Amino acid sequence: MNNKRLFMVASPILIMFLLACSVLSGGEVNEESSANSVIEPIRQWASTASASSEYGTDGWSAKQATGAPNTTECTDSVNAWASLTYTDGIEWLEVGYDTPVAPTQINIYETYYPGQVVTVEVRDESGNLQTVWQGEAHVESQCPRVFTVDVAGIDYKVTAVRVSLDQSAANYWGEVDAIELVGTP
Repeated sequence: MNNKRLFMVASPILIMFLLACSVLSGGEVNEESSANSVIEPIRQWASTASASSEYGTDGWSAKQATGAPNTTECTDSVNAWASLTYTDGIEWLEVGYDTPVAPTQINIYETYYPGQVVTVEVRDESGNLQTVWQGEAHVESQCPRVFTVDVAGIDYKVTAVRVSLDQSAANYWGEVDAIELVGTP
């Protein structure tokens, strides 16, 4: 069989193969269908943590706020972060995440004397903090509780969340077990 004849036989087969691959992979993507595609949010737990102070080096330390929540009751728990003292004014807990996202929601798992969160900030990839929520400290009757902050208007990616507590309202420790960051990649 000469090369010309081989090309004539192989060409239609090659064209059919390429068309089949195009159809199986979805063919052409028009701008309208890609603009209407929904980007699923990423939900993640903190992988790192630091704090203004810690009640302990293991129990009640900042690292207790990493990972998924593991305190299911309203109780003073070594599995949650607590500051060294509750009388020193504002205390903060900052947690970091593995995947930077544009935030849409922050869920704070408060397990002891909830309601003392007064500021929620996000840290961008350059290290700058921006406040996304502020409020007054109070004692919340629902305990434990998940305090949800819906975030709007931030289109840049963040790597960390900082939560500040004013424990003067309860005159006792407020404890945080976990902080979930929800956002789009």
